[in-house]
Amino acid sequence: MPVPPAFAALHAELGHALDEAGDERVVSVVTAHGGRSAVRGLVEAVCGDEGLTARSARDSLAHPLGFDRFVLFTAPGYQLRLHVWWPGSRMREDVHDHRFGFASAVVTGSLQVSAYVVGEPGTPMARFEESRSPTGDAYVFRPAGTVPVREWTTTLLGPGSGYSMRAEALHRVSAVPAAGPVATLFVKLPPVRATTTVLTGRAALPAPSAPRRPFTPDALRARLHRVAAALA
Repeated sequence: MPVPPAFAALHAELGHALDEAGDERVVSVVTAHGGRSAVRGLVEAVCGDEGLTARSARDSLAHPLGFDRFVLFTAPGYQLRLHVWWPGSRMREDVHDHRFGFASAVVTGSLQVSAYVVGEPGTPMARFEESRSPTGDAYVFRPAGTVPVREWTTTLLGPGSGYSMRAEALHRVSAVPAAGPVATLFVKLPPVRATTTVLTGRAALPAPSAPRRPFTPDALRARLHRVAAALA
């Protein structure tokens, strides 16, 4: 699809950064375009175009990890998302990795980003292999034993801060409670595998499968209008 005008500059700069295959360069581009005004313009562009709204709604949802995932634009080589934790959200992420590498920049609010390693000494955690159902409409969790896990680093990031993660990096992200939403501009890189690892110490383990329910276009637009108002 043609690149919408609102995304043209970001798309061009990301293309150059991805050609250079430099994580730091991608983070720099995302951070440069992750200001409140710039992100608000992207959100308003999606809300103001029925085609963009419909495409975004197909891939956007309330994520099981506790945030709203809005897919703003998809292009060869990357997907641009906005992740939003609303005030009052009490969901705490399990330690996990991804199918893909990514770069992210904090738009508003603060995030605590913790990295983990598997090995002694460590706290025993149940390990699950997470995949998608054959129809793609559910997350499926397969028990994979127990492993020792320890925290390696923890970093507090505020607006204007950016970071990147490789697919295999175990981590947990927590939104710092605030009066307004916590939002990050997120660039998903191409998947490198079909499954991920989830590590949990909770008594209530993940369900065998959890449904994936995309937003309707109307629900997406309503939520994005809330985001735009918060960024004004």
